[in-house]
Amino acid sequence: MRLMNLQSYLNGSSHIVNRITSLSRGVTRGQLDFGSRFNVKDTPSVIAKGLRAVLRWDETATPATLPVPVRVLAGDADRITKPEAGVAISKLAPRADFILIRPAGHNGLLEEGGQYAAAIAQFVQGLAGAAGSGRVQPLRGTGQR
Repeated sequence: MRLMNLQSYLNGSSHIVNRITSLSRGVTRGQLDFGSRFNVKDTPSVIAKGLRAVLRWDETATPATLPVPVRVLAGDADRITKPEAGVAISKLAPRADFILIRPAGHNGLLEEGGQYAAAIAQFVQGLAGAAGSGRVQPLRGTGQR
């Protein structure tokens, strides 16, 4: 299996699959190659276990139980985890918002790292400002380390 993954990387078929399934239109050749290299590096058995788990995965009830603020980020061209799923999660979590990153696919962090970093920084700064003003209670640790 590892040899087949290496062959698909070397002959370009891994790049084609990654471009179609995981990245947006604006991806550079370097970004595409970086993402495609994971197919060679990842252990096939781990990938198989993860894919099987996705088929049985249902965390629909989890967002409503989150006691902390949540920011959901999604790429507009994500074909694997549709942006609509992110919107649904943000509606289920009591203290959540949703940010759509454009242009970005499933591996949008590779494509638009700056936009993701800015969205996360804005979120954290908003939390820090709210905690400093007394509007939000700071999160307390459980005492466990």
